[in-house]
Amino acid sequence: MNIERISSEQAVVGMISATDIFAKNKLLIEKNTELTERSIIRLKLYGVRELKVFASNEKNAYVQEEEEHIPQDEPVSEDNMSYHEKVRRTKEFICFQDSIVSYANSLKNYLDTIIKDNEQLDTERLVSEIEAILVESRNGLHVIDMLNCMRTYDDDTYIHSVNVALLCYIMGGWMRYSLSETRLLALSGLLHDIGKLMIPQELITKPSQLTPEEYLRVKEHTNKGYFILKHQDLDVRVKRAALMHHEKCDGSGYPLGLTRSQIEPFAKIVAIADIYEAMTAKRVYRGRICPFEVIAIFEKEGLQKYDPVYLLTFLERVIEAYINNWVLLSNEEKAEIIMINKYDLAKPVVRTQNSDFIDLSKERDIDILAII
Repeated sequence: MNIERISSEQAVVGMISATDIFAKNKLLIEKNTELTERSIIRLKLYGVRELKVFASNEKNAYVQEEEEHIPQDEPVSEDNMSYHEKVRRTKEFICFQDSIVSYANSLKNYLDTIIKDNEQLDTERLVSEIEAILVESRNGLHVIDMLNCMRTYDDDTYIHSVNVALLCYIMGGWMRYSLSETRLLALSGLLHDIGKLMIPQELITKPSQLTPEEYLRVKEHTNKGYFILKHQDLDVRVKRAALMHHEKCDGSGYPLGLTRSQIEPFAKIVAIADIYEAMTAKRVYRGRICPFEVIAIFEKEGLQKYDPVYLLTFLERVIEAYINNWVLLSNEEKAEIIMINKYDLAKPVVRTQNSDFIDLSKERDIDILAII
C-alpha cells in the first residue's frame, strides 16, 4: 500500500498508521494501528503535527456523525432522530446558531478594519455581543449543549473564536470571577487567534499537509497576535493570552516553551476552551469527536499539560451538560446518563433501555461512543 503523510488535523477514525508515532520519546501509536477517536486526541494533546498513514481509496470508516441535512421529501419521525438533530430543529437553537454566525461575520469585517486602519478596539462592543448571545440562553450548560450541535463551516476561524469566547465567559462564572474579570477573560478568548489575520489565508485553510516551513509560519500567529494587541489599550492579560494560549504546563508548547508558573492564568483557561471546542466541534474533514473521549484523554494525560485548577473545574462542570442524555455504548447498547462519577468523569452511571444500571467506572471494557 502507498504511504501518505498527513497533518494530525486531517487524521480521521479508521486510518492505519504507517509508522510508530512518538512524542518526546513516548510511543503514542504503534505501526499498523487503526486510528481511533482517543488516539487522534492524544496526537493533538502531545502536539504531534503530522503522521504517516497507509493511503486508501475506500470511504473512511468514520460514520458516527449524523447527516446534516434531511431530505424534505422524506419525513423522519422524532423517534428516529439523533439528539443533535432534535436540538437543531428547535427555534431556540436556530436563533442561537444564527446569532453566532452573524457575529462571526461582523467580527471578521471589524477586525480586518482595525488592523488595516490601525484603530483602537472597541472592547465594550466586542464583549457586549458575546453577552447578547448568552442572555438568550438558559445557562452555561445549555450553551455548551447547543455548541455541541453546531454544524461545520468551511471558514471556521471566527466561529471558533466566538465559541471560545462563550466558553471563557462561562468558565469565568464557574471560577467565581468578578464580572469585570469574566468579561476580560471572554475578550481574551475572542481575540486569542487574532494573529491568524496576519497569516496567508491559503495556509490557514489549506486542505493538504502543510510543509515544515508553512507550519512554522502558521505557528507565528501567537507572536503576531501579541504584536497586533501590544499597542492596544487593553489589559495585559488579554495580550498575554494571545501570545501564550499554545503554551503547555510541561514546557512542550510554543512559542516560548513556558512552564506552569510562567504562563498567564487567562492563557491557561483560553487554551482549555480552545482545544475542547476544536475537538468537539464538527469539522469539514471529520465528524465531531464524542465529548466523553475528549474528557477521558484530558483526565488521563491532560493534567500534565493543563493547569489542574482550571482543567478539573472545566471538566467537572461541562460534564453536567450530558446528564439525562442518551448515549451509544461500545457494547452496542443505548443508555441514559443518570449520574456522573466525580473521580472518573468519562465513566458515568447509565441506565439501559432494559432499565439496567451500569457503573461504567467499574465496567472498564465499556465506553461511551457517541451522544445520540
